[in-house]
Amino acid sequence: MESRILGKIDLDETALRHDLDRILATRPDSTYAGYCFGTWNVYLLWNESGDITDATLHEFEGPGRFTTLGTQAHYVASIIGRHFCTERMKWARAFLLRNGNLVPHRDYLEFKKPLTRVHLALSTHESSMHSEGEEVFQMRNGEVWYLAAEKVHSAATLTDFARIVICMEFDLDAGQQLETVFRNPPPASTVFAPKIVERTPLTTQELDAIYNLGSLINERNFSDILRLLSKVHFYKRVAGADLFHWLTEIAQRSGNACVIERAALLKKNCIESRELNEHISVH
Repeated sequence: MESRILGKIDLDETALRHDLDRILATRPDSTYAGYCFGTWNVYLLWNESGDITDATLHEFEGPGRFTTLGTQAHYVASIIGRHFCTERMKWARAFLLRNGNLVPHRDYLEFKKPLTRVHLALSTHESSMHSEGEEVFQMRNGEVWYLAAEKVHSAATLTDFARIVICMEFDLDAGQQLETVFRNPPPASTVFAPKIVERTPLTTQELDAIYNLGSLINERNFSDILRLLSKVHFYKRVAGADLFHWLTEIAQRSGNACVIERAALLKKNCIESRELNEHISVH
């Protein structure tokens, strides 16, 4: 996989808890809530305008700036300013994920030039996972990860634990090293081996059971079946993108025109192409 650890930052848990309490007391943004099951809250810390409601990812010239929430989160703001090259940073958001998962997807499909996405894990748990392709991995507190967001990827926290990360997005020049995102790099990533989640292969019987959902799926339970299928790759060694193959086959077997259309639209929007402000809901 292309995603990898770039380093690790030692966190002051007391100062961090104060900031997290302040962030979580703010009303989350719902712009991308339609791509998630469970609780997925997004909090804007840095963007083009400084307006906390300016949440749709878009391209713009020059660096961004802290939002009012970003300036109030003093410790998190100091970490960002001390360690990361804010002159190249376009967006910074805090993500909370609990009892839920994102539908596998690709980012920046609507961009002319993709950004470089970096996560700083603030509060994680063994039930909190990320995926890229066929690989599933866990972030640990303080780890700084490059996430290959152009690849099909996903995230899940399959318990009531509130996983929180800071997602930062940078505009790097072609050929620049990923470490360019740092102003003051933390220790080298070679010190840290990623925590990979081992899963068992999907059996023929299990795949048949998935395809047999074609006799059950309809407009009313489409979201329920999608939620089930979008988590399979966190338990079984398959790729997140396999979801769309399964869903297409299930829809065809159902013979339901509405289900067929919805499956096709979901696949297109999540992994093929979409326009700016073109969102879709999995609910």
